[in-house]
This record gives sequence, structure tokens and C-alpha cells, in this order.
Amino acid sequence: MTNLGLKAFADRHSLTLVQLAAGHAVTLSADDPPPRALLAAIERGQQHVRAAGWAAINLGHDSLWLALSPSTINASEETASLRRQLTWMDQNDRLTGLMTRDAMTNALAPLVSNDEFLCLYIAIQDFRDVDALRGTRAADMVLQALGGRLAMHCAENDAMASRINAHAFVVLVRLDDEPAGTAAALIEELGQPIALEFGTIRMRYAVGMATSPQHGTTVEHLIRHAELASREATRVSDGVVLFNTDIERAYMRARAVAKGALAAFTEGQLSVHYQLQVPLGTGKAGAEALIRWNHPSLGTVPPNEFLPVFEAQGLMSRLTEFVLETSLREWNVSETADMNLSINLPPQLIDQSMADAIADRCHRHQFDLGRLILEITEQQLPTDPDKLSSLHWLQQQGVQIAIDDFGVGQSCLARLGQIQFDELKIDRSLIVKLDQDGSQSAVIRSIIALAKSLGMKVVAEGVETEGQFSTLSSFECDRIQGFYTARPQPFSELRSRLMH
Repeated sequence: MTNLGLKAFADRHSLTLVQLAAGHAVTLSADDPPPRALLAAIERGQQHVRAAGWAAINLGHDSLWLALSPSTINASEETASLRRQLTWMDQNDRLTGLMTRDAMTNALAPLVSNDEFLCLYIAIQDFRDVDALRGTRAADMVLQALGGRLAMHCAENDAMASRINAHAFVVLVRLDDEPAGTAAALIEELGQPIALEFGTIRMRYAVGMATSPQHGTTVEHLIRHAELASREATRVSDGVVLFNTDIERAYMRARAVAKGALAAFTEGQLSVHYQLQVPLGTGKAGAEALIRWNHPSLGTVPPNEFLPVFEAQGLMSRLTEFVLETSLREWNVSETADMNLSINLPPQLIDQSMADAIADRCHRHQFDLGRLILEITEQQLPTDPDKLSSLHWLQQQGVQIAIDDFGVGQSCLARLGQIQFDELKIDRSLIVKLDQDGSQSAVIRSIIALAKSLGMKVVAEGVETEGQFSTLSSFECDRIQGFYTARPQPFSELRSRLMH
């Protein structure tokens, strides 16, 4: 750069050029001239000069110097400091000081591809509870304490740790003969009490493990597989699971189910099957409407697999409307004119708007409201007064309300008095024991007697053997439902059966 170019550069950035000529320092730009003390130091031939708060740097070009005023020096130092801070923040988690995912990936990528490593994905199971109950400050203190322990562990074991997301860490360490032992030792360290302002707390962890090269030859592959294993670890007692291909297959299937949920409606993949409810006396026969999903690549997806997904995606209202509309349309034929129709009603959907919609659909299909039975599972019985009022209104219109899956978990008999149920369905888990445990007969007999004393009809679900059928008949159960009498089937098959 020429002297003219250097002067233009200095002027543009508010800097000062000084030239040493014949032993004298001369200022080339005089907007902010440097003090005489600085010029004297330049004349003495010093390479790096500071005087009166100023500094000068020799540019090695025609005896030119760059003089920096105090304000320029401060700005330069602040910029350099800021750049250092930004670099650190880009590579380290601000709260725990551990490396970021990208920084760890970049640092270990060459090693993982050529050596054996163990990746531990450590998910804090109780973290959301701490955040919700104790607040953000307590949650941050937990993360900082765990970050410190992980940093110390890594320093002592030649490992590397990263805070991978809000409530999970990743540790990468060279693989030894006992990966489970490595995980157990680390969990023991992390499981020690953490001191907080309100006292101490212990955290629980779900740890997934993956090893290279068996489970991947890149850092990202190891982290992803270890994370999948950590999800399985929440279901085991010791909280530690080693990745395997079955875990990945289950994950990919779950993704396909979640991704295809909306298409199940728009592409006509849903249908309704019906399972007969056979009377054991002179009562009315019926059937329960059961949703079915035929996925284009997965085939038949069981309801217990897709219903939680539909609920998570806010599709339960749409699903209930589909079942109601389809079954009312199909059921409105002569062969089923004297049969009840049972439909499951998710309790979260119960309100007066839903009650009105149910009544309107029945009227539109000229379906007798007295033949409709809405089933609500025992474990999800509503307590909200508005929901109870909506159920009572439906009963006033003639709709019957059934308590479903009775006997699952802890049955609360007091709840039976809060809603005047028309029907009680005994869960299949109790029925299956009729052939295995003689004392179960007394339990079933008592449930039937209790229901009848409260004016309810009784349906037994999951009846599969002649012995169960005979026992329930002797107990004066009203109807049975199960494979012993009929499997769930499309309406066309059910109608054909009823015709013959």
C-alpha cells in the first residue's frame, strides 16, 4: 500500500500516521495529533511504544508508524475481548461451560471414525419437575452442578462432555471392556445430592449407550443412537440401555405413524369395525364401534399404538366425529334396527357443543338416541361440573352412558354415585382370570351385583372361552363381548352374519 493509501486508510478509521524522517517524527494526519512523549519514543527507535495513554506500532514501510489514541486502543481491546467471548460462547454452553454439540463433533470427528468410543446420552428425568415446581433459578443451579461434575469426570477420565439440549448431556469416552460399568459409575457421581437454596435434591437419569464402530462411525450417528436408547432407558429399572437395531426400527415406525396421522383422514385409510355384544338373557343385542387404521406401508396399526399419537396431534375430536358419522350411517339398516351401538367418547371432548353435535347427527341419520351408548373409561371419568352436566343432558335425550374398562387400576366405587351410569363394562383383565383363579369368581359376582343394585346393565369384555361364558351366564351378566362369540369385523361382514 502506498503512503497515500495508508493515509486514506488511517483517515477512514480515525487513526494517525507518523513518519520518521531524518531522526524526527512527523505527524502525517493532524486531526488528533499524538503527544510529544510518543513522538520522542518513536525517534528513539523503539518498535512498540506506549506513552501518555497512546501507543505506536511500526509498520515497517518507509519508517511509518501507526499511532493509536487511548479511545482507539480501548475500542480495539474491547473488540478483541468481544471476539474471544463470542468464540467461547460459540463453542461452549453458557450455563454449564461444557462444549456445544458442534464443537464436540468437530473435535472428535477424526478420532471417532478411526477408534472405538462409547457415547453416553444422559437425559435428566426429573428436570421438568424442578423447573415447574422450583423455578428457573433452581433448574439452572441443577444444570450448573451437573455440568461441573461432568467436567471433573471428563478431566479425570480423558473424556469429553457436551450439554446437548435443555435437559440432556452427552459424554464421549474411549471404549473399554465394561461400558455398562462406565455408565453406572457416571450415574453414581451425578446421582449425589445437589445443594440448592431450599435444600438438597437428587436427580434421576435415563442413559442411552452407543459404541463405535458398531453403532456408527460418526459423532452424530453415535449421539442419535444413544438418544434413542435413552428413551428406552426410561422404561427399565436401572435406567441404562445399550442401543440395538430393534430400538431404531421401533423409532422409525413411530415416526411413520406420527407423520401419517393426518393422511389417515385425508386419504381414506380409516375404517370402523364392529364387535358384537351378545345378550345372555332376553336383553337387547348390540355392538361396539372400533376404529381401525390400515397404513399404506405399515399395514394395520393397532389402536393402542396410534391413539396416543392422534391425541398428541389434536386429532381426537376429528376421529370421534369420523367414528360417529361412519357408524351411524352404516348402522341405519333394517338388520340392526333393534340393536344398540356403543361408541367410545374421549372425556376431554365432553362439553355441551359435543353433546349437541351427537344429538344432531343422530337426528340427521334418523337414529334412535335410545340405542346409542357412549362409553367413558373408568380411569378418565370426568369431575368437571360442566362435563357432568353435558352427560346428564345427553341422558335426558335418551343416550345411555357406560363406564368402560371397570376394574383397571384402583376402582373408586364412590365415583359410581356421581354419575347415573346406565351400563358397566367389566375389563378383560378381570375376565381372563376366571379360568385361572377361583377367587376371581367372587370378585366378578360382586361387581355384577353392585352394578345391578345401582340400576346398571353389565357387559363383560374379553370373553374367550366356554368356561368364562358359562360362569358369566350363571352370574346373570347381561351381555358378553369377546372372541368367544365374535371378532371385530367390517360392517359388511357383520350385516351378512345378521342376515343369516
